[in-house]
Amino acid sequence: MSLGSGAESGYIQAMASTSPLLLIALITLYVGGGLLLWWHQRHLPPLTKEEREQYDRDAAMW
Repeated sequence: MSLGSGAESGYIQAMASTSPLLLIALITLYVGGGLLLWWHQRHLPPLTKEEREQYDRDAAMW
């Protein structure tokens, strides 16, 4: 019985030590992805009149 609790204790310790790193990685990916999307939208060329009309038609379908 003590072997099982020792293994569980080791597993819990391992998870406790890696979880902050995982959280930091996820937050970094989330923020980085948002910044990348923002930058990409800022640097897109403006739509032509035909593209805007097609976009409006497609949006109206939904």
